[in-house]
Amino acid sequence: MASRYPLRYSTAKQSERREKLEYMQSMIRELRDLSAPQKCDMVTYFLELAYIETCDVIRTIHAESSNVDVAPGKGIEIAGQPADDNSDP
Repeated sequence: MASRYPLRYSTAKQSERREKLEYMQSMIRELRDLSAPQKCDMVTYFLELAYIETCDVIRTIHAESSNVDVAPGKGIEIAGQPADDNSDP
C-alpha cells in the first residue's frame, strides 16, 4: 500500500519530525479539551480533525520505521499479511 505521506526523511530528521508532531498533537488535544466545555462546537470539531490527522501521521511514521503498513482508520498490515477487518463479509 502506498503511503499517504510519501516524504522520506533520514532517521535523525524522522525522529525530530515525530517529536514535533507529538508536541503538536499534545497542544491540539489541550485546545480541543478547552473548547468542548465552552460549547465551541465548530472549533472543537476542527481541532478533533487536526488531532486525528496528527495521530495518522505519527502512526504512519511509526509504521515506516517498523516496516509495517498502516491504513488510517484501519488495522495494521504486517509483512504483507492483511489486517484483521472487523466488518462482516
